[in-house]
Amino acid sequence: MSAPASGAPDDGPAQPNPTREHFGDYRRVVGRSFRLDQNVWSVVAVTAEHLADLGLPTEDLLPELAGGWLSFEYGSERRRLAPIPHGWETIGVEELVELCRRAKPTRRGQPR
Repeated sequence: MSAPASGAPDDGPAQPNPTREHFGDYRRVVGRSFRLDQNVWSVVAVTAEHLADLGLPTEDLLPELAGGWLSFEYGSERRRLAPIPHGWETIGVEELVELCRRAKPTRRGQPR
C-alpha cells in the first residue's frame, strides 16, 4: 500500500481531515461552528504567524489586528473581532454568538 502525501499509512478510503478545512479563500486551522438566526457560522482564530505560514503579507497589518483576530464567516458574510478573546475555543455557544454579534462586518479584500 502506498502512503499518502502526508506520509501516514493509507488506512483505506480518504476521510475528511478534522484539523483543516477550507475557510474563505485559503486553508486555516479549524475553529468552531455554531448556529445564529438559523444559519451555521464558522469561526477561526487568525494570527500573523498563520498568515506568514500561508505566504500572505503580515507587515501591513492594522495595529488593532497585529495580535490576531477571530474571523467569523457565514456564506458571503464575514466579521472580525480583535483581539482574540482568551478561552474562546471552549466557551459556550451563547457566548460565542455574543462574540459574533460584537464582531465588525468586513468584506473580502478589506485591509488586514
